[in-house]
Amino acid sequence: MNKKMTSLLLGMTMAFSMPIQSTIYAEEVNAVQQEDKEIKEDNEIKEEADTVQEDRVKQEEESSKEPMIDEEEQVQEESTSASDIGETFHVNEDETISKLIMTIGKKQAILDGTTYTLQTAPKIIKERTYLPLRFVAENILKAQVDFNHSQKQIVIHKVGMRVILEVGKNTAIVNGEKVDLDGAPVIEASTTLVPLRFLGETFGLQVDYHHTQKQVILSKKQEITTSNKAPTAHFSFKKESYSEGETIELIEDSYDEDGDRIVARNWELSGKGSSQDVSSLLKNLKAGTYELTLKVKDEKGLWSSAYAQSLVIIPNKPPVITTFSTQKTSYAQGEALSFDYTYDNEEGEGISKERWTYRSVNEASNQAVITKPYAFFAPGEYIVTLELTDIAGKVSEEMQTTVHITKEVKQTEWAYHFTQGKIGDTIDNYQGINYRNYKTATIKSQLQNKDTLWMSDSPEVVTTNGILYKGDFTGEGRVLLHHINGFNENVASEKRFVLVAENNEEEPITIRISQEVIKGPVEDVLYLGQQVLYDYWKSNSSRTITLAPGQKVALYDSKNKTWLKEQCISGIMNLETNGTVQLTTAVMDRTDDLNQLDTLPLLDKSIHVRGTFEGTVRYYDLDIEKGKSTQIVLGETPEEWVSGADAITGEWIQNKGNFGVTYRLTLTAQEDTGIILNPRADVFRGAIKWVDTDTYLAPNAGYFMGQNKKAVLLGVIKKGETRVLEYMLPNGSSAPVLLGFIPKSQW
Repeated sequence: MNKKMTSLLLGMTMAFSMPIQSTIYAEEVNAVQQEDKEIKEDNEIKEEADTVQEDRVKQEEESSKEPMIDEEEQVQEESTSASDIGETFHVNEDETISKLIMTIGKKQAILDGTTYTLQTAPKIIKERTYLPLRFVAENILKAQVDFNHSQKQIVIHKVGMRVILEVGKNTAIVNGEKVDLDGAPVIEASTTLVPLRFLGETFGLQVDYHHTQKQVILSKKQEITTSNKAPTAHFSFKKESYSEGETIELIEDSYDEDGDRIVARNWELSGKGSSQDVSSLLKNLKAGTYELTLKVKDEKGLWSSAYAQSLVIIPNKPPVITTFSTQKTSYAQGEALSFDYTYDNEEGEGISKERWTYRSVNEASNQAVITKPYAFFAPGEYIVTLELTDIAGKVSEEMQTTVHITKEVKQTEWAYHFTQGKIGDTIDNYQGINYRNYKTATIKSQLQNKDTLWMSDSPEVVTTNGILYKGDFTGEGRVLLHHINGFNENVASEKRFVLVAENNEEEPITIRISQEVIKGPVEDVLYLGQQVLYDYWKSNSSRTITLAPGQKVALYDSKNKTWLKEQCISGIMNLETNGTVQLTTAVMDRTDDLNQLDTLPLLDKSIHVRGTFEGTVRYYDLDIEKGKSTQIVLGETPEEWVSGADAITGEWIQNKGNFGVTYRLTLTAQEDTGIILNPRADVFRGAIKWVDTDTYLAPNAGYFMGQNKKAVLLGVIKKGETRVLEYMLPNGSSAPVLLGFIPKSQW
């Protein structure tokens, strides 16, 4: 039924059946509207196909007007060109017709009788037919398609043609000339779609459309190549020069005149070797001038000539802070601080890190807190410093500004930290409170487990090859390691640190290793100890090994790492065995075999601790008092230190400070209570774990060095709430520490 007749009949139905046929009428109207839409789409596709055909015919008519070449001249011309370097000659054959059938809205395509599944179906976008570019280009155009993701550019290479498209842009570059498109390329489901009309007109495709099946049929005469020309290598840098550390960007637009795919690339950088991956050659280049060379190979096996470009790397300069100040001339106590700064640096090179410090003008520079201040809580003058590191790793000179704090109080230090602070923030203690004077918290109960703590930290600084510690391990427990390379610089890098397990029994022994964290080598011992503990709290790693009778296995070996003088290796792990294994820590040459352990001398211990102890966890249960600040000190007295023996000397020893021992505190608050950690010894940088939430650095920036009036914010326990806190003395830090409990009435 045609459109006009359908409308007439519907009008008659309305006249005689309106009251009882409204539903039927609505359905028929929708059907007509849908049919109208489909007819419109069909007409639009048909018009596109007709337009493409008209343009193609015009092109053929124009080409037919060109002077005819005599057949003999043609043969002679081909014969001459085939002798050129970089070409291979093939027998000339007749042209063939390649046909591609695609259906609007469907993912099936038929190419010369073979069915393929498309990733994205052809579709209508803004009244234009769009086809998947790569499938059409590679299968019927026999062209190579390259995609530049950073610029969203598509480059199509075909014999005698180079076409550049850009996603979202209504123009294309065809052999260097700008051409308008009737629709911009789009990306859907990782597939680039381009207008049918552009493909047909640009590449001379015959386009037909089957209305009933909504099929677009593309046909192309495929000429059998008579000769294979070598591809052409080409690339360019986006800039004339680059700074050290800057990402080097280049555009590679090699092509093959025959339309063959480029299947291999060989890049060579002077002084750096060659690679198929250019990015690997361009990393971490020092200042200087380099030559980058490219060769490409086509799918028929021909390599291009070498193409080279000079690459200039200029020295990277550190950023320069040009201005640094507060937004106001003065601030009240507890008022949020605001800072402004500007800097100069290489174009496009951003800042990767800010390093802030602050201190009172009355404090020495080595007493500065290494973090950005957010408020001050006592009147006076404060010095704030800023240092910038750019993405190339260059560090600016430090710049400072002075902050004036008035006598006006907007918020107390306790109120600020316990309501707005973050766990791990440094508490400066502007009131100068001696936390030792807080009342000692009442411990309702305390227990200690009997698991084994196997500890190797002596001699901490190793200056000769030998056995650091050796002893048996049975059942469940924990291993702690902490050693520093003290060898002379000329031999230090040739040393390795090992932890070896050996089965001296007659039956196989299984070892389960969990929460295994060994880090280093690095020089910053405090940072290393903090990161080891943080990762240990976070870890859920687990592995199992089985030792045959008499077998030795390295549980850890630094052989593949360069361990330099004054660098530390530190770690913690849990072990569980079904028999007795002998554990040994040793330092040996990197070329030594593990079987040479038995020939190494036993080294004398130093002032630090080594030994096998009983106890890895101490359990405390506390009720925090209401209305009064209280405290508890951890790791201070011999009564709480775990004891054991040095398996090498046989002497009884105590683990001073309780390194490697977890304090698990169950805390119940009578009112909202802030929790702080106050280091009481010389150096501290650690981590804590709230069992019900997460693990946190303590402090979250910097470290403490002889600053026992400062503290770290650990969080808040709400009234009536019970929470569990875990603490362990970090490797490299010092005991004791004080935990303070400040109820809300004291804020």
